[in-house]
Amino acid sequence: MNLSPPTVEAILESLSSDSEFAVRRAVARNPHTPQRSLRSLSNDSVPVVRQAVATNEGSGPDLLTQLSGDRDPFVVAGVAANPAVSVEVLHGLTKTTERQVKEALACNPATPGDYLGALASSDSTAIRRGIASNPSTPIAGLLDLTQFINLGVCSCLAGNPQFTIEVALRLFVDSEPEVRESVSQLGYLSPGVFSALTKDRSSSVRAAIASNTYAPQHLIAALAQDSDTVVRKGVAGNSSTSPNLLSVLARDSSLEVRVAAAANPQLPLDTLNSFARHLKAEFRVAVAVNQGITSDLAQTLLQDSNPKVIAALATNGRVDPQILQQLCTFAQEDKSGSHEIATAVAGNARTPAGCTRTLSTHFQWSVRSAVAGNPIAPIPILEGLSSDAEPNVRKAIADTHHRIPSSPEDLREQLAPRSTTQRVQLELPTE
Repeated sequence: MNLSPPTVEAILESLSSDSEFAVRRAVARNPHTPQRSLRSLSNDSVPVVRQAVATNEGSGPDLLTQLSGDRDPFVVAGVAANPAVSVEVLHGLTKTTERQVKEALACNPATPGDYLGALASSDSTAIRRGIASNPSTPIAGLLDLTQFINLGVCSCLAGNPQFTIEVALRLFVDSEPEVRESVSQLGYLSPGVFSALTKDRSSSVRAAIASNTYAPQHLIAALAQDSDTVVRKGVAGNSSTSPNLLSVLARDSSLEVRVAAAANPQLPLDTLNSFARHLKAEFRVAVAVNQGITSDLAQTLLQDSNPKVIAALATNGRVDPQILQQLCTFAQEDKSGSHEIATAVAGNARTPAGCTRTLSTHFQWSVRSAVAGNPIAPIPILEGLSSDAEPNVRKAIADTHHRIPSSPEDLREQLAPRSTTQRVQLELPTE
């Protein structure tokens, strides 16, 4: 008898032979699936399962070489998109005539720059979008793309790490507001560019600046007085908006703006408390999901008569475990039939293990699926759910558990943004 404790890898290996192809596919794309399981899945009769192995960066060189000769072009495209593929295999794939493989190569940062540059003149929008977003595309290739501007290509260009002033100039002078809106979402614009876009004739562009956490505060303050509701709503939802300005927006004439302010974690506590007692449920729901909520305020909302408020509170990742324990009790007593509260509690990373264990046997499969998808669900619980009768529950395990954090603190560290190379501020001509 094997008495060793269960591991995520062991659970994934067990699920790799699942009768449902959707579960096997989820296992095949999990980077922590053992090589022996990936080897078996690379011969699966269902193409999308083999494709998942092909796109998995944990697949060994031998598997990727094998799959590069697969009879299904979408499987080969999976290999072409995999940054871990060998130079030799990648070079061979550049000779392909298959559209799907070319599209995949266009997205792969390991694809040679000269090949990417040659693809920039392609008549395929999907290929041009891949080239536009690929950090390995030469500047000359990015400049070539600016003559084929559409919203999708522009958005990809604007997010490319190789995005330069020269490329930005080509985009910024374009007459389409969607192009300027894409530029407005960047975090490394100069004050002059931010100022110009704040005065843009399109409300969608001004709203993008209003939502940009990097925009200077004096410009955010100016946009808070914009005549268009969608712009003021952007300011109200911006986590960098000052508490004083949020207090003003909390009294805005627009319901949408006030609700957005109620959900902003920078909103002063006294205003947050007043919204928690608002007659309209939209405000109480906004307070319930507010990441700046206090334990006292959460306790107040626990007494709310509207189940949507309780369910919203259960999704809040900043709520104390003690509150979630009480919500777990609410969930078990919920007679509404929607199971919304139980599902929210089951998926919250701060839910106590005892409550998670209880909900893992809930009669509604969507609740058990939420437990299976909880990033800190204890491994013994996952082991039990790996044999659940509902395929969606088993699939949730393979979809979510790439690594099991040991605590909510570990989870927060895992999800914390990594430092990236600082980009040069872009200074563009003002209108």
